[in-house]
Amino acid sequence: MGWNYAQLSHLAKRVGGPNALVNQIYRNGRNMGRSDIALLIPLAVAGGAAIYKGFESISNRIKANRSKNEKKAKEAMNELERGIKDYDREN
Repeated sequence: MGWNYAQLSHLAKRVGGPNALVNQIYRNGRNMGRSDIALLIPLAVAGGAAIYKGFESISNRIKANRSKNEKKAKEAMNELERGIKDYDREN
């Protein structure tokens, strides 16, 4: 922390006064933060897309399994109906 009051005063004078120095420090900090966020945005978008694709894949699997189960249930119901009709014919 080699800053002393004299160095700070000279720096403030060069940039136009204490308010100008504070404003410059604030703007520089915001700009640094924006560049950091700008790097994170593509990562967040890619992560969101990956999560969406994962949910979409799971959803498709569930729908496919549901369709298979419904088909099996219909086949089982038809087989039961045939068995009942066959039994009724025999008796």
